[in-house]
Amino acid sequence: MERDLLLKIQKILNRGTEVSEDEVRSLMILVRKRLEFEADATRSQYLTLNLFCNWAAHTKITQSITGLRVLARINDALVKSKNSPGAEVQADVSRAIGFDVLRSEFGLFLHTFGIKHKLSDKRIWAVFLAHLIEIIQDVPLAFPPVSKLQKGAEQFTME
Repeated sequence: MERDLLLKIQKILNRGTEVSEDEVRSLMILVRKRLEFEADATRSQYLTLNLFCNWAAHTKITQSITGLRVLARINDALVKSKNSPGAEVQADVSRAIGFDVLRSEFGLFLHTFGIKHKLSDKRIWAVFLAHLIEIIQDVPLAFPPVSKLQKGAEQFTME
């Protein structure tokens, strides 16, 4: 099964700029499944990648420490750049969401499992990211009030 997952991941990545939104969704689910075979220590190297995989598979994210951290970074970026030009705000929010970290972790994942890819090509990454954003844009990061979050913090484990 693990080998089949890797072959399917490779097949989708081979599509390059021709990859579809549905294929990107499938890719993220395949990566998520492959991550599930790893020990917690190994999976901890891919917290942002795992968040995006979950984000692509669910209708909302409610119990993710990584997701909560993303929300905190977005809030900080918006507060910091409230008087900045639009392009600067967009860049700050993009960094806060973790697209650069996602790219780095995804590259590490692919390298670790010997999967060839061209995600370093800006055009291919842009197509992949555009589809991923389309997939996750209506999937909220939603959390209970802080008072409930603190009381039930033990249930908020790694994705």
